[in-house]
Amino acid sequence: MAEFAIVMPLLLLLFMALIDFGRVVYAQHTIAEAAREAARVAMVTPADTQSKFDAIRAAVFTPGVAVSPSQIVGAPGACTSFASSGNTYDDTTSPTTCFYPDGTRSDGRVVVRISATVTLLTPIVSSIVGGSFTVQAQSIVYIQ
Repeated sequence: MAEFAIVMPLLLLLFMALIDFGRVVYAQHTIAEAAREAARVAMVTPADTQSKFDAIRAAVFTPGVAVSPSQIVGAPGACTSFASSGNTYDDTTSPTTCFYPDGTRSDGRVVVRISATVTLLTPIVSSIVGGSFTVQAQSIVYIQ
């Protein structure tokens, strides 16, 4: 009986650590797939309108992973290609990033980046590794 009392807490800790890290791997996979889907939506009918940017963000479906619209962004930097063509870039959610860094022309890039924070459930494990992990995914596709 004494062996059980010594071994059981260690086994429970190992089990809970596996659950926590399984959640992190699940979150990474989920947002990677969501970034691919959002990039596909952006590529199908490219447009530099707020409604298109909202549609890109709406395509992100992450069951079990909390992702807010502000965590779904494009490439770093403002969209300079739109300003040179007379269009205005009006992404009100993330004005310092760009889903279409090369414009909406054929062979232009579509960049979708997503980040999410996964909070660990096990207090002992979270105190050892820092309490949470930030997972990120990026998808780059070309407009056909």
